[in-house]
Amino acid sequence: MATTASAAHAGACAAAREHDEDAPATHTPAGAPARPCLDKMLDAYRNGNVAGEWLAPSDDEERQFLETLFRPARIVAGNAFAPSDSSIAELVLRWGVTSLRPDRAPLNAPIERLCWLEHASWRPALTLMCHYGFLEAPDFPDHYYRRRRERARETLCGLWGIGSSSFYRLLNTAKRRLAQIFAEQVQDGRHSAGLQAFIRGEVYRRVGLDNAESRRAWHTQQAALAARADDYLAALWHWRAAGDVAAALKLIQLHLVAISRQPGLDAELEALSSDATLSQREHIEIQLAIGAVCRVRNHPDLEVQAYEQALRIASDSDDATSLGIVYSHLGKYYEPRDTDRAFACYQDSLEFLSRSQDAAEHPDAGAAYADTLVKLAWLYTLRNDPRAKSLLEKAEGPLSAQTDDTAALLQQAWGEYWRRAGAYELALEYKQRALNIYERLGDQQGMLKTYINLGVIYNDMKRYERAMEYYRRVLQMAGAVSVDPEHIAGAHLNLGACYFWLKDYASAIDQYQQALEISDRMGLQLHIGRAHYNLAEAHYTRYVLAGDPDDERQGDRHVEAAVAAWAPEGFPVYIESARKLKAELLGGTRDYAEHRILPQEQAAHYAEMTEIERNRAILQGDPLPAERIKAHLAIAQAYLSISAQEREEALRLCDRHNLRDAFAGQIDALRQTFEQSHTAEERLARAWHQATRLSEASLRHAVRRLLQDGQISKSVYAEACGVGLATASKHLVRLAEAGLVRQIGKGAGTRYVLDPA
Repeated sequence: MATTASAAHAGACAAAREHDEDAPATHTPAGAPARPCLDKMLDAYRNGNVAGEWLAPSDDEERQFLETLFRPARIVAGNAFAPSDSSIAELVLRWGVTSLRPDRAPLNAPIERLCWLEHASWRPALTLMCHYGFLEAPDFPDHYYRRRRERARETLCGLWGIGSSSFYRLLNTAKRRLAQIFAEQVQDGRHSAGLQAFIRGEVYRRVGLDNAESRRAWHTQQAALAARADDYLAALWHWRAAGDVAAALKLIQLHLVAISRQPGLDAELEALSSDATLSQREHIEIQLAIGAVCRVRNHPDLEVQAYEQALRIASDSDDATSLGIVYSHLGKYYEPRDTDRAFACYQDSLEFLSRSQDAAEHPDAGAAYADTLVKLAWLYTLRNDPRAKSLLEKAEGPLSAQTDDTAALLQQAWGEYWRRAGAYELALEYKQRALNIYERLGDQQGMLKTYINLGVIYNDMKRYERAMEYYRRVLQMAGAVSVDPEHIAGAHLNLGACYFWLKDYASAIDQYQQALEISDRMGLQLHIGRAHYNLAEAHYTRYVLAGDPDDERQGDRHVEAAVAAWAPEGFPVYIESARKLKAELLGGTRDYAEHRILPQEQAAHYAEMTEIERNRAILQGDPLPAERIKAHLAIAQAYLSISAQEREEALRLCDRHNLRDAFAGQIDALRQTFEQSHTAEERLARAWHQATRLSEASLRHAVRRLLQDGQISKSVYAEACGVGLATASKHLVRLAEAGLVRQIGKGAGTRYVLDPA
């Protein structure tokens, strides 16, 4: 016979009470509106009032909370629900209530008898579901007799043998858990995937999308609608749902700045990268997109990690095109941080892309090749290297293979080249073309970069007020959108330069200092050096005008810092300019031509040609004989260094392209020329070094004695080389065996002479 509360279930009731009392209260300050909003939603659902203004947020905090909570659902729903349709809120509520089920099954899925009667873990969820009308408790006549029109609270109290206070404790536990789920969703989007999967199933049923093709078409339509409404995160979600990875990545590329500020982007990128059905190349492109997002968000460590991950995937698949593209991105990353490495990455990129083009397997290799050519030309332009022009002309060749991005970058690079060549009107023409392309693409990063470059040209033209307009436009936009740190630093540097030319040195120093702080924080070595250089220039100039010794000290300090920043990066033009800055400014001989294209030979071997020019200037005076000798030797050493560099580059290319045999004669002739340029003493010391392994410097003393005296003994050799008699004897025997000397005499009269042959 059934009773109201059977003794058999007393233990289960006690367990339920213990479970409820021990449940810790969750405090979510950022999700404080969760509970009042949840109470309103639950009451509205129980009363059947789900139409119209049924939530009525009481303040802005609640309104913002609900907008954030419903946002993932609205993304998925697209135009399946009208904006004013309260069904979205109802679906979000049903999803949350479903999340309370321990088995995570759909809300209306059958629940076993044991879960209703014995499992204490189910009681909070069942309490809320039944109390607010999501479910109705079934009859268990063998366990409890339900009265006619009995309320849910009374039925559950009877089933479990508990009082009203215990029931409301269970209800409060369920509400607390549900409020926590909502708060977590609002705080960090923790449950977005589950919420969106739930909403997607409901949308498919509502719209009648019962097959993969119809769903793909619907998601494609929703993506286009969202993109036109500038809802890029929604467009990205629908492109991913449609399985169109290329369209999703293109969307990120075109609207990188705007979409990078969206809090749900990371989850979308993670979902994209975790798709096991994607090809290796698609995984690579996703990592490159992640790197681009990290760059805009000013996270350089995460940016390079993404590129290195892409490089590993490309290496594993031995994909020449992808390797070339990844190396190009790495080159761009290292440009402001490690110029030598940037050059190496671009060279590797061109090599892999050239190989891919030769194989004619990948249609995108040509565009990537042109893009890398332009980037490398840009880097040469920054070094005032005239080789930039030939690369730019080469990049213009495959015009049909160029993307809009590459075409814009090409216009930018030409503009910078002509600026440094002094052709300002031509430079402005190219920069405006680049700006037109970026505006057409909606590429805010490209537009910002072009504003800076236009300002630099107007600065060179001494139209400072016009230049300052562009720099201020960049800094104003930086307050509203995410901007690359190098663009912000560049704007501050160039704005400071305008103030400098307008003789407002205090404002110039303030702008330079802001640029230095940003560059230091982001590790932009090129910009760090520029900021220190400009600060030194401003302090020295102010010292000349006002005579404050502190300005001189500050100038000295910034020159040292500029050289230290540029030395590892391979910027000899800038380093030399920094070292001469003080003497030129204080001596009134300042030459503002450090941003001008250099002669070809000086650009290729800047350090050596600078050393040659310096020593030629010494010889033009009337130096002492010793100084003249030093100058001639320094010039000879510089030319030898240039010759050695050119020879090594030729050998490297021979090895890369397997052409050693084809050029063997010329290489041997060059070797003979090198050998003939050495003195007899040097040639003999080098040969002796091969036999004895003593340093050539030590052996030259012994060779010199041999050449002077015509012979050498064991004791003289030992003294000249700083070795013992036994070692000297062994060395001379080895030299004789090698045919480098000939032994005459025996015993104490043993001597060694050169073989006349």
